[in-house]
Amino acid sequence: MDDNQRRDDGMTQRRKVLGNEWVDKSIKNRNAFNTDFQDLITRYAWGDIWTRPHFDHRTRRVLVIGTMVALGQWDEFRLHVRAALAEGLAFAESLGLDGASFLATARQSAAYSRVMDSKGPKMLARDFSPQSHIAQTLKDAELILLEAGRHGLPLPLTSVQAELLRKAIALEGPDCDSAAVIEAVRAGQHRGEDHS
Repeated sequence: MDDNQRRDDGMTQRRKVLGNEWVDKSIKNRNAFNTDFQDLITRYAWGDIWTRPHFDHRTRRVLVIGTMVALGQWDEFRLHVRAALAEGLAFAESLGLDGASFLATARQSAAYSRVMDSKGPKMLARDFSPQSHIAQTLKDAELILLEAGRHGLPLPLTSVQAELLRKAIALEGPDCDSAAVIEAVRAGQHRGEDHS
């Protein structure tokens, strides 16, 4: 199979898995930085690996998800934890509690997550220099919502998180760290105070 055939097969598979809407949006948003990478992923991951005959579509998806869990690739899970951490920090601050003390307490609880170590201090310091780009986090949330929608599954927490990410991007820009989601939470609190 040559690269053109692999690319065509990959695009067919990519559309089957992710849906036309998501793939069209991804193609529309290509730029000088990611075009070559998208082509590589389309040819190799989607065109070569996802078209191999050994597994049906459902089995292949289960294997990919299981592998992500086994390898600790928690991007999809972090989406929910990050929003909860931002909300908890903002709530603690609104009660007059010291954010650092809240974070230290949360680290000792059953709710502990490595996100608290990486994003909590950034949220407290309002340091949104990117470790991860918030636009990518939003893209991941939108992909999850799109896939869930294709299966008729409402995801209210992910929907709220996507809206918070959009608001944070409007406030801080698309290249900031995903910890900037706390600014959307804080802005929402201030609006609530104005109406009370």
